[in-house]
Order: sequence, then C-alpha cells, then structure tokens
Amino acid sequence: MLALDSRPAKTGVNLSTRREKHGDENPPAKDLRLKNILLTKEELNEFFDDKHAWDMLYNERKGKPAEPFWAEKLGALSVPGKWRESIAAISFGLKPYECTFTDARLSRVSLEPQVGGLTAMTLTLSCLKSNIGGDLASLDDYLDAMVTVSLEFGEPADEEGDEDEDEDHPQLDLTPKGEIGTPEEERASAKTREQEIAQAIESDRAKPAKSRKATPTGDALN
Repeated sequence: MLALDSRPAKTGVNLSTRREKHGDENPPAKDLRLKNILLTKEELNEFFDDKHAWDMLYNERKGKPAEPFWAEKLGALSVPGKWRESIAAISFGLKPYECTFTDARLSRVSLEPQVGGLTAMTLTLSCLKSNIGGDLASLDDYLDAMVTVSLEFGEPADEEGDEDEDEDHPQLDLTPKGEIGTPEEERASAKTREQEIAQAIESDRAKPAKSRKATPTGDALN
C-alpha cells in the first residue's frame, strides 16, 4: 500500500476524544483531520493502484503546467473506504516534538487536484490513545497549524463488516452542527417526529366539527 515520506500538512481544528468499542471494553481513542498532504503523480497512481489515475484527472499540454480537468467546478474528490493497521508520525514545533500512531485507521479521504500536477489529500487519522506514542499533550498547541507528517496506508477495511462500526465508533466534531447527526440521533429524531405527528392527528380528531354557515339560496334572497 501507499507509503508517504515526511512532508508538510495542516492539522484540523480539533483533536477529538471518544470511546471506541472493543468487545466489552470501551478504551479512549483520538481523531485528527490532516489536510493538504501533497501527492506526486506516481503516488496518486499508487494510491489508486492504477497507472492511468493521474491522467484521468489532469490535462497535460506541452510547455504548460498540468491543469485539473474538473477541480474548479466540482471541487475535491471524495474517496470512500477505510484503511486499517495504518501508521502515522507527526512532527511539530521547533524542538521538534513527535507523535506516532500505530494500528491506526485512515478514513474520509478527499483529493483535490492542483495546477502543476500535485494532488492535495485530506483525511481523518483515528487511533486508540494507547497506541499513540510521543508528546500527545503538546499536539493540542499545534491544531490548525502546519506540521510534518509521514503516512503508511494499511489494508482496506471490509466495507460490509464496517457498516455497524460507524455507530459504535462515531467520528466526533466532523459533522456540522444542525445538519446530519449520528445514526442514533437520526433514529431518535425520526421517532420524535412520528410521535408528534400522531399526537397532532389525535388532537385534530378530538376537536368538534366547526359549524358551517348556510349558503343563501335564491328564495332566501328574495
């Protein structure tokens, strides 16, 4: 699978903490968004395991920098899937500090082609806290900041077996407030709406029928 050596990236605004279900235990885990990780043509092809992947996204003309075919109109390309048993290392600060993430999960990948031929990758890094090494506490001071990151993608997860996992392992702070929530929240909201509709129908049935004013006939008008 794709391995990326050290390169600049930008961290997201949150280092989210959650509980991840593992059998009868719910150990703490962390989620972090990593943005603008630039991939070369060769790395993009390796990511898709397709030697023509880059050619499908870029228009390359002699004497001119490569240009994306569609990025200006359609924006970033969302890539489905999750990669388990991945490895990541993040270096930050002048010292520098470093955090390592083993047996991690990479997900919510998006790719945005750039003028010149490099492709900006954004993804979510998820990892049990027990599998994070280094100075995790100092990483809080480098959110929404430039860092150096290296990544090694693990094996793709089985999407069929992962359907229920999204409910047990919600990605915190990544869903905009007031829009779509977790599956549990959406089910509870739907149930509440059904109850409200049923109560409104019963209330309407219980109301006495309103008397209607008789329409004057021709004789009544004479």
